[in-house]
Amino acid sequence: MRGHRYRVSQINEAGRESELEFSARRAYACHAKRLIMKFALIAVGLLTIISQVPPAFGRAGGIHAEDPWNPQHITGLPPEIRSVLGHMCAAPRAQHQFAGYFQNSRVLVLHFERFRCGDRATHCTQAGCLHQVYVSTGGRYRLLRSYYAAGGD
Repeated sequence: MRGHRYRVSQINEAGRESELEFSARRAYACHAKRLIMKFALIAVGLLTIISQVPPAFGRAGGIHAEDPWNPQHITGLPPEIRSVLGHMCAAPRAQHQFAGYFQNSRVLVLHFERFRCGDRATHCTQAGCLHQVYVSTGGRYRLLRSYYAAGGD
């Protein structure tokens, strides 16, 4: 496919009129180069801004600044579980791994070695720490079994 040719009149340095001829392809290439340069400048600007962001915003993995014994790890549990924990303890706090869901959230296991009443671990003995397994039936969790085991079981 041939590009269209254009003629443009221009007055040169000597004051004479001269005609310039250029193709549409050349004009398009020139426009594309300018556009690429604009995007390159924008990209450099964005990279400069991103490099100035303090590292505190990146929280994927590594050390977390939040309190490991956070009451919010309990507030996200189903209401019937929160009620049971509220009866066990006036100020319950838990670590992130306190509750584990299995079988598409049908089974919920609580690990009490990661649970505190205030600042005390009250549900652990020499035999190990309390574990409770709840099963969801009819949209509500009910206690299936309780047992004492070493941490992490």
